[in-house]
Amino acid sequence: MTRIFLWVSAVVSLLLLTLIYNSVSTGASSSNVATRPSSAMATMPVAGESMAGMAGMASAGAPVARLDLTIVTGDMIGHTEFPAFVPSDFALPAHSTVIITVTNFDDATALPKGAEQYAKVTGTLNGAATVTPIKAGDPNGSAGVTKSITSLKPADVSHTFTIPALGINVPIAAHARVVFVVKTGAPGHYYWRCFDPCGADPMGWGTAMAAKRNFMEGTLTVE
Repeated sequence: MTRIFLWVSAVVSLLLLTLIYNSVSTGASSSNVATRPSSAMATMPVAGESMAGMAGMASAGAPVARLDLTIVTGDMIGHTEFPAFVPSDFALPAHSTVIITVTNFDDATALPKGAEQYAKVTGTLNGAATVTPIKAGDPNGSAGVTKSITSLKPADVSHTFTIPALGINVPIAAHARVVFVVKTGAPGHYYWRCFDPCGADPMGWGTAMAAKRNFMEGTLTVE
């Protein structure tokens, strides 16, 4: 009798978790919270990366939106030494919880001495992010274990996603899918950029880093 009761309890718990996940996924794709620009190369995090966080958001009744960004190499877009965030300009709904996925195809570029603060995660839910290694031919899959991080080694940073005015900084690992959650406030326009010197000149601040739009910086519109 005890075994039957435990089995029934397990099935009910699994069904509840499935309903919660499906309701969040459906809400994220509906028109009132959809944030994925048509130009984005969409990649979805595997369920295990953010299931607990999404379930918590659903139970709290917070609006949930998604943003998918891709970091492509210069060779992928025909601009040697010009890696880029795609898209570089995007909009998010105000007063919402946003799950951001950054899929990075680029190599690591070590942060220089004095810039170690950009190796730390700040401004995200719980001050953390998840990192899943990927292969270029299977960006939605996994090439290793997903880890929760609060920082990377400065030598392992490939790029950063940094919004200074909002206190948000997420170091992006090389050849990885990075997932993190932020909360938006009132409407406004915010400047973001990468603070890892990934340009081609000796100091790393030329080429893609010197371009004003469409590569390593852009605008977030909260509306």
